[in-house]
Amino acid sequence: MHIMLVEGHPDTAAAIKSLLNFIGHTATLCANFKSATKWLENDSCDLVLINIGSGEDFAYSFVLNAAKQHNLSTAGYAIGTGRSYRSEAFSAGCIGYIANPTDRDALSKAMDRLEKMIANRNESNSQNDPGFDTNGQQDEA
Repeated sequence: MHIMLVEGHPDTAAAIKSLLNFIGHTATLCANFKSATKWLENDSCDLVLINIGSGEDFAYSFVLNAAKQHNLSTAGYAIGTGRSYRSEAFSAGCIGYIANPTDRDALSKAMDRLEKMIANRNESNSQNDPGFDTNGQQDEA
């Protein structure tokens, strides 16, 4: 799967991108939401993976616009397990939330689930599938 990773912290970005590549995905790194929006003008991906805990004001509008304008699935993540980040990811329209994307096994399992969800959505063209977090809980997206 080709993933656009939106992460502003260089060390975190390098770690997550490396893990994504290790588990068989291709990741394009965008350091902020402005560069991600610009990249999407000319390129595409299967999934936008964004840091919900980034603190950038228009993060959620980017997520919603990316999903609507470019017909992309989105997943949020945060380093840590704050309940508010999880809720914010689903409120923003993300189909999944990954509590700790720097754990290889958890990231691999989450990416497998996201890939299946995206394939199912593409087949059914449904936007009402339940989302998930890395604890396996299901929520309405």
